Amino acid sequence: MPDRMKNAASLKGLRRALRKNMTQAEAKLWTYLKNKRFHGYMWHRQFSIGNYILDFFCPSQKLAIELDGQGHATVETYNRDVERTAYLRKLGIRVLRFENKRVFTGWNNVEECILATIEKREPNSPYAIESRLCRLGWEDDGDSGDSGDSGGGEPKFRDNSKP
Repeated sequence: MPDRMKNAASLKGLRRALRKNMTQAEAKLWTYLKNKRFHGYMWHRQFSIGNYILDFFCPSQKLAIELDGQGHATVETYNRDVERTAYLRKLGIRVLRFENKRVFTGWNNVEECILATIEKREPNSPYAIESRLCRLGWEDDGDSGDSGDSGGGEPKFRDNSKP
């Protein structure tokens, strides 16, 4: 793994503080992910890549999960999230974003979305496809030709965050 994909020593204190002060949604999701409980995949919480700290990261799948609460409702935060996602995608990391409430009210759909991303397939749940559940998480990795034009090979996002 390249150095930029390892936990930065300079962010150790902040990562530790974030782990100690997880949101309720992060704590709930962690109960599903820790100790390889999620279909045998190893996940890390508050893992840093570059200058970013990811809520959850599965190195074997190069998959990050970010949980978004009220603080992600602004245009400024949305733009920062898009910038972060673009950076991670350049490193080959896929990013899924879920609203905090989905961890509590739609776990089956969250689980299906994560599995579908790992398996590089569309979710089986129409709700997961059509909702904001997988906002900014879907990418075209060249396997299907029906995803539209990305404008010269740039990453593509299915942005379900807008009505």
